[in-house]
Amino acid sequence: MAYLSEQKRSFFSNDYTCFKTYPLDLNAARRLELRPFELANYDVFAFDFDGTLADTNATKYRAVYCAALSVTEDESVASRFAKKFIFQSGISREAKITAEFDEAVAKQVLAKYNSNLEVMLSEVVLDDDALRLIEKISEREMTALIVTGGDVKEVEQILERNQCADLFHGVFGPPLNKVQHFRNLLKSGLTAVYFGDSPYDAEACIETGVDFCFVEQFSHVDYGQIDKPSYSINKFGDILCQLL
Repeated sequence: MAYLSEQKRSFFSNDYTCFKTYPLDLNAARRLELRPFELANYDVFAFDFDGTLADTNATKYRAVYCAALSVTEDESVASRFAKKFIFQSGISREAKITAEFDEAVAKQVLAKYNSNLEVMLSEVVLDDDALRLIEKISEREMTALIVTGGDVKEVEQILERNQCADLFHGVFGPPLNKVQHFRNLLKSGLTAVYFGDSPYDAEACIETGVDFCFVEQFSHVDYGQIDKPSYSINKFGDILCQLL
C-alpha cells in the first residue's frame, strides 16, 4: 500500500491494519462522476456518529480488542475480531459480538467492552465543521438527527458533554437497525440524506432509497470501497460553505 499517505497507513495504533486500499488518484477520478451536493433537495439530514461526527473508530478498536483479549487470552483472536468489528461499523455491537462468540463468552466480551468504553469515550469531542454544519441546518429549521449502530445512551451522553444535544431532533439506534430506521423515516414522505463512513451505511441507504454521502475524514475505509454513494466528501467543511 505504498501509494497511501503515512497518515492513512498509521490511522490506527498498534496492530490495526487500515482498510483503505484505493490509490488517491483513482478515488479522485471516481468522485468526478458524482453530482454536486444540493442541500435544498432534502427535508432531513441524518448522521452516523462513530467515524462520521466523531473520530471514535480507533477508540472502539482498542476497547473491543482489550475486551476480547481479556476473555480469550489469545492476541491473534482478539486482533482479528477487533478488525472485523470496526470494518462492520454501523451494525450494533450486540449483533457483531454474538455472531462471533458463543452466548456465555459473548456476554463477557460485551460487558467488558461497555465498561472499557465508559472510560475511553469520556473525552470524545465532535468534529468542529460537523457542528457548524448542523448549527446552520438548525438555524434554517431543517431537521438533523442521528442514526447509529452504537449505543443510544452513549451518544446522548457525548452530545450532552459537548453541549449540542439540542441541535438534533433525536438519536436512533438499536434494537432497530439502520435499514429499519430509514424505512420508518421514509414513511413520513420526507426526503433524506445520510452522512456515514462505512460500507454498511452505504448498503443500508441503497436498500431503502435514502441518498448517501460518504464522509472520508475519520473513516476506516476510503471512497473506492463504498458502493454507489450519491455524494462523497473528505470532510464536512467541503459543503459547509453552502449554508454560510
